[in-house]
Amino acid sequence: MRVLVLGAGGVGSVVAGYLARAGHEAVMLAREGHVQAVRNSGLHIKGLNDFRVSLSAHTEASGLDEADLLLVTVKAKDTEDALSGVRHLRVGSVVSLQNGVLKNELLGKMFGWDKVVGATTMIGATLVEDGVVEHTLDGITFLGELDGTPSARVNQIVAALVDAGLKAAVVDNIKSIEWTKQAIQNPFATLTAITRADNTARIRCQTYAVTVSRSVAGKASRMMSDTGRCCRMLCPRSPCKTLLSQRPYCWPSVPSSPRRSRINSLSA
Repeated sequence: MRVLVLGAGGVGSVVAGYLARAGHEAVMLAREGHVQAVRNSGLHIKGLNDFRVSLSAHTEASGLDEADLLLVTVKAKDTEDALSGVRHLRVGSVVSLQNGVLKNELLGKMFGWDKVVGATTMIGATLVEDGVVEHTLDGITFLGELDGTPSARVNQIVAALVDAGLKAAVVDNIKSIEWTKQAIQNPFATLTAITRADNTARIRCQTYAVTVSRSVAGKASRMMSDTGRCCRMLCPRSPCKTLLSQRPYCWPSVPSSPRRSRINSLSA
């Protein structure tokens, strides 16, 4: 499978690296420094696994023409600008691993709704330096058709990820799962951006844990009143306990984004 990863930072580089190691034709679109390092020495993934893999890396897609799968991993606020550089591509399917609930609309407008596959991921990764990514959380990636119907292409994408060593699953309610992740993320991301502390460090504060638990439950019920089945299926009874069970190091990308881009608002 030829997979083009648009915005290969932490999560995008992990997915590209694992797919490339498994024999897929993974192509990264990333920042110049990261691209140059990967071209010179390959992509080094460390953390949960430690390996180095060679793969194609570019700063722009002008020299590319097609891909079986376009995987979008840029920050939500950068989506429209990033997509403008790949609109000429012939793609079989388009998948966004971004946070937020408006991403699929942008993909549908750009490539057509028939190309869009819904998805959300719990993979944790950090771009340590150009050419080096730390895989910090072995989270699952959910994929599904937006209308909930089974499809061969979703099965193929999931099979490729699983064969590459990443957790993935086919679901029939991907829209609900995308909203669920957003509802859970909102309170954590906001306070993490303000305090600049990682999730597991701050969640050990009992007052904070209780506040976030109530916030998560309230947001989930209000935001997804029309998709209550999702809450019962996916939202844990104790979101704080779930996060505490993760690896000690779980640093979200939200707090680092404002520092890099000098933007002090959160993207949703």
